[in-house]
Amino acid sequence: MKNKNPNTTFFISGLHCKSCKIIIEQKIRDTYRIHASVSMGDNTVTLEKTDPRVNEHSLNALFEAEGYTFSHSSLKKEKLDIFQLLFIVITAAVLINLFIFIGNATSVSSTVSATSPLFAYFIFGALASISSCAALVGGIILSLSRQWSRGGATSHISFHAGRLISFAILGGVLGLIGGAIRLTPFFTAFLIIAVSIFMIGLGFQMIGISAFQKFQISLPTSVMKKALGVRSSQNSLIPFFIGAFTFFLPCGFTLSTQSIALISGGALKGSLIMFSFALGTLPALAFISASSNTLFQNPKFSIAFSKIAGILVFFFAVTNISSQLNVLGFSSPSILGPSTNVVRQDTNNSSGLVPIVDGKQLLKMNASSRGYDPNYFKIKTGVPVRWEVTDTGTSGCTNAIISRSLFEGQIDLTPGKTTAKEFTPRQPGKYRFSCWMGMVTGTIEVVN
Repeated sequence: MKNKNPNTTFFISGLHCKSCKIIIEQKIRDTYRIHASVSMGDNTVTLEKTDPRVNEHSLNALFEAEGYTFSHSSLKKEKLDIFQLLFIVITAAVLINLFIFIGNATSVSSTVSATSPLFAYFIFGALASISSCAALVGGIILSLSRQWSRGGATSHISFHAGRLISFAILGGVLGLIGGAIRLTPFFTAFLIIAVSIFMIGLGFQMIGISAFQKFQISLPTSVMKKALGVRSSQNSLIPFFIGAFTFFLPCGFTLSTQSIALISGGALKGSLIMFSFALGTLPALAFISASSNTLFQNPKFSIAFSKIAGILVFFFAVTNISSQLNVLGFSSPSILGPSTNVVRQDTNNSSGLVPIVDGKQLLKMNASSRGYDPNYFKIKTGVPVRWEVTDTGTSGCTNAIISRSLFEGQIDLTPGKTTAKEFTPRQPGKYRFSCWMGMVTGTIEVVN
């Protein structure tokens, strides 16, 4: 009598990405000539028919290099003990505080322009890679390290190669099209928030929250099947294209460099500018890659590192969203970036209100790469304001100031010069102003 239910099901340990699913299905099909269907929902592989050659031992031997484990019974998840949990929490806290410290201490003393030597862009990129901009690209590397762990160093090399090549090519394109493309701060803000929400999902996945385990970044299945080689445990094209995509992630330093490439006057100049900048970011980002890959390959640290990285990714994403809420005109705490928190008071007025000169409330502020000084003012409603900002050496996103709730547009700054902006506050409240990326902020309090 013919068996009506010939299917055989095995549970899989180590399944974590869409490419893994396709690799397993193809390898079983090509080795045993049996159709296999992998479910990422319950981590199982189902064979269309029984075959004496296919069992736990043969499958484990077949996928030993990839690190998958097969079993007829459901595999229990490894639980962390109290010491491992403490290690994860303490390590994540130390890294977050170190990141904040570096963000607050980082200072770019000189600006770059279309006439700067290429080495200046390399230094500019190096500073970007240890500033708040690392929250974007560094966060993506941490998010995807688990998925890339099967490909070893090749996947990370492919990612960085895609990043360097795309910056060189697209930098040349920017040099050609000149000033035709301009991203507004508000478009940039929505784009960063969308990327950050995606990063939150990846962070939760790495921490181990089951509801997010199906959350994957990948190309469509039909494209994946064509792109993935049968004997390849991780196709290098996917990290390559993800690396290339980082050109479009709007970091303040990156956008500043892209704007210079736009006015550089030619494709070659624009290409060299962007390539030099990307090359400057490589050492710090490569260190993140090397560390994540090494720890993921070590079973002893794999789970702990995944959770630490997940916490960092979540922190990066929340930081990005907080900053962009400032850009959109909503008040939110500034987690990263310099903060001088100096209050300028009218010495003749104990109320702390700024002085009135020629019928206008006068705000005087210095702007530098380290932030704004002072970054807190107190003014009255209904009285015109003249805000004078002196650029003492801005860079990155600090070279322009926005405050959507107080005035339209932005205050564009020029190194060594004072720029004035006039407006009249209508409603009392505390209004946040910031650089055009929302990373560096200050407050204007309006009172009746």
